[in-house]
Amino acid sequence: MAKEKIKISGGTSGIIAVILTLLFGFIGAFFSWWLIARWNILKSFLYSFVFFLAFLVSVLLCFIFVGYILIPIVWIVMIIMVYQACSKSQIEVAEIER
Repeated sequence: MAKEKIKISGGTSGIIAVILTLLFGFIGAFFSWWLIARWNILKSFLYSFVFFLAFLVSVLLCFIFVGYILIPIVWIVMIIMVYQACSKSQIEVAEIER
């Protein structure tokens, strides 16, 4: 019997990654980069950690009102980077025997 792999296209995997990032924040971005974009675990963790620190600095800067502008910018940049990384890859969903 022949085995057939079911794959999700690049654009769809990018949208799934964006949804994960919107729902779970930095943890969703980490898993998107690691599992969907197939980056190694250290690179995925490092990118997520840098965005976490940028978000933390933005929250602290809310005391002088600069953070209110930086928080949406950090989120938008993170979502764009997740989409760009994950839209280049395909996800294998299942393998069917026929």
